[in-house]
Amino acid sequence: MPRLWFALLVSILLSACASSRNNNYYPPHLSPGHKLATLAGSAAPPVSSQERAIAYVAKVNGQFVYDAKRTVSQPIELKPGVHEVGLAWNQDNLYATVVMTLNAEPGQRYVIRHEPLTGSQVKLWIENEATHAAVTEAKIVAAAAPFSSSSAAIAPLVMNWLRVR
Repeated sequence: MPRLWFALLVSILLSACASSRNNNYYPPHLSPGHKLATLAGSAAPPVSSQERAIAYVAKVNGQFVYDAKRTVSQPIELKPGVHEVGLAWNQDNLYATVVMTLNAEPGQRYVIRHEPLTGSQVKLWIENEATHAAVTEAKIVAAAAPFSSSSAAIAPLVMNWLRVR
């Protein structure tokens, strides 16, 4: 009998976790009929022994993007209008984050662009994929210094930074 209660408790807790994912992460359920915009991350080819640099959508309008690094290859949909977009960049153990305002036009496709600069800085901006015109101002941000333990050590700091903004 105790095993039955334990199994019931575990299944309730797991179902609560599964249902809360849909409520706490972007994208929310978008109703059909909207002409949506898309926003995708991007990746740069690896340089020498470094990992490839990637820029991705981490947060939209205060909601974290579920499986954010996936936006490098699969764009997310945005309703037309103004959005606060949290962008993240990483290469090897370096991380950078910035929040930008994007006015998404119906049917337009946007992509995050990034350019590593000297030292531990990176320039991030969003551009229209078809015209290659910048739709946000380029921002130069400092990347976090590498940690010796692992790149995962900085993830909580990055997420906390995005929460504050």
